[in-house]
Amino acid sequence: PFQAAADAGCAAAMCGYNLVNGKYACDNEDILVRDLKQSMGFDGWVMSDWWATKEFAADEGLDQEMPGNTMPFDPAKFTDDNLDTLSDEKIDAMVTPMLTKMLQYGLFDNPVCEPPNCKDIETKTNATNAEHQALARELATQSVLLLKNE
Repeated sequence: PFQAAADAGCAAAMCGYNLVNGKYACDNEDILVRDLKQSMGFDGWVMSDWWATKEFAADEGLDQEMPGNTMPFDPAKFTDDNLDTLSDEKIDAMVTPMLTKMLQYGLFDNPVCEPPNCKDIETKTNATNAEHQALARELATQSVLLLKNE
């Protein structure tokens, strides 16, 4: 599924909380750089799941820390001080995929909302339609496997 997403031009990938080969996914250069960006040719950006970063992992392939704020139990890793350690070329390499995909998909031409008026957009947006619902039903039906105890 990851190769198909990269081939389809997926804009962003999200790394999670899990360990992969002994390293947290969002801090794992092997899966983010070697596998996703190099081997699969993924040209989008990688963002963390909310508070999934365990360390400042820009050099390991993480482009964006989500949600971007500090919690008492988990301080932000992409701080000004940490970002200041990166070269301009590295910063450009991190933000270029974001801006490229946003331009490609028209997000600047047709913005969904204008800050600060974006607070409730995710709860008021209908992101489905009858075609999506029919496809979801068909996929669920095709994926059901009946097991029988003997």
